[in-house]
Amino acid sequence: MDDPIGLNDVVDSQMPSKKRWYQATVCNVVRSEGFKDVIGTRWDRDDIYSDWIASPHWVFTVRACMETNGKPDYKGTPVYLTQAEIDKKRHEMDEAMFAFQMMNDPTPAGLRSWDPVTCEHMVPEKEFRGGVTVCLSDPAPAQIGSARDTQSKTRGDATKNEWAVAIVRLRKVGIRSEAILLDLDASKEWDLHTGYRRIFSMMRKWGCSRLAEEATGQAIALYESTRRMVAREEGAKYHPIKLAGTYRGQAKKVYFGALCSKAKEDEFLIASSVPEGMLERFLDQCRHCVFLGDGFRNNLKLDDLMNVVSFCTDPEVVRLAPVISEEKEWSPFSRDLDELPTNGSRYVAW
Repeated sequence: MDDPIGLNDVVDSQMPSKKRWYQATVCNVVRSEGFKDVIGTRWDRDDIYSDWIASPHWVFTVRACMETNGKPDYKGTPVYLTQAEIDKKRHEMDEAMFAFQMMNDPTPAGLRSWDPVTCEHMVPEKEFRGGVTVCLSDPAPAQIGSARDTQSKTRGDATKNEWAVAIVRLRKVGIRSEAILLDLDASKEWDLHTGYRRIFSMMRKWGCSRLAEEATGQAIALYESTRRMVAREEGAKYHPIKLAGTYRGQAKKVYFGALCSKAKEDEFLIASSVPEGMLERFLDQCRHCVFLGDGFRNNLKLDDLMNVVSFCTDPEVVRLAPVISEEKEWSPFSRDLDELPTNGSRYVAW
């Protein structure tokens, strides 16, 4: 097979159909004593080539026009072509096409908005004092929106997405509007009741009473009804927040672009309290996300952690951030008014 996948297959979300074609047609016509030989270009980090690279039944080699010790390297030694020919290709192609077609790089740096050097700022949670805590939720309950042909076309990997939940703390210091990520969790297995129980558990842990949730279509009424029922069962009180950007065009791309800009300005921070496994997955999604074609789709199998965290840039969430007149030195004996109980005395005489 020669180039079974092209850029249009990624842009038009045809990757699942190409995988089904390979599984249902190609595999059935190759005799048991036969073999399959494929040459092609990597257009997506989760394309069909990634399945073959991970398979113990395939022998693979990834080549590029510049390599170091047999591996693609943008600063490596020219292979197959002279340096002058490579320079000509760079001039004729844009940066993305050169990365795809000449370097076999499915996620070229020039198309990625998230820069690990300028966007990733880790801090101890206790250093970010003051502000208001908000729970962000992107529901995807089990048995709703599961793997069907119509759904797999948009997912790109023929499986359902995850229900992702994030806890962020917001504050304004001068002209800076800051957000810190405190906690993350996600699962494909949560049904509606399990998902909302997990949400209220995280909210109790962080003393949070505000819940901003993305919900569209006919499922909104079902989500709201179940959420209220679970809240009564759990004895939880919450203030729902309606996201302003849910229905706008290219919402996911706009949200993520705003998060990248916020991070580059040192206004998005990551606390040490975020579970390591979830943090690694969140950063992996951010580092490799590339929006394609019309901007409604990206190249990721799963982008739910990245997407739910980016809700912290929604105007209805941002406006909740209280103004902090000045940064106060942290003390174990001081407490913010927002953290104090709503009943009883706030002051104790010694």
